[in-house]
Amino acid sequence: MKRSEVKRADKLIDLAGKQGRSKNKKRFIIPLSRQALTLIEKVWDRREDSSDYIFGRADSKRGFSGWSKCKERLDEKLGDMEPWTLHDYRRTFDTLAQDRLKILEHVADACLNHKGIAKAGVKGTYNYAQYIDEKTDALLKWGNYIDGLIHPKPKLRVVS
Repeated sequence: MKRSEVKRADKLIDLAGKQGRSKNKKRFIIPLSRQALTLIEKVWDRREDSSDYIFGRADSKRGFSGWSKCKERLDEKLGDMEPWTLHDYRRTFDTLAQDRLKILEHVADACLNHKGIAKAGVKGTYNYAQYIDEKTDALLKWGNYIDGLIHPKPKLRVVS
């Protein structure tokens, strides 16, 4: 992720399609939840070099690399678990966003930068919507959902 792509005041990431920074080479605007913005703020000034990248080693002019090695270390920490890939994060969002959070399919697709049903075929000729408000709502729900998994609220017991 590059600093120049993060618009902190607007609470979004803006990936220009021309530079190949998005999966389909089209502009992709990603609203940031409170949780995502907090994480970005924590690491924003961490690098002392002049790199435009937010994540990655401070002595590197590149962004983060070493996904495979980091995943291996994470797998070791997680212990005995079904095999999974980094792509499962996207699959999990798509499934839970629709199933548990009741986010509409075309909005979940827009959050993942998928063409989806709303832009497939002839519809794609006419529909250039970014769904910014809908994606903002969806990613706020997602951030709160993940927060609830990490910091569950104690269940109140009624004593009679």
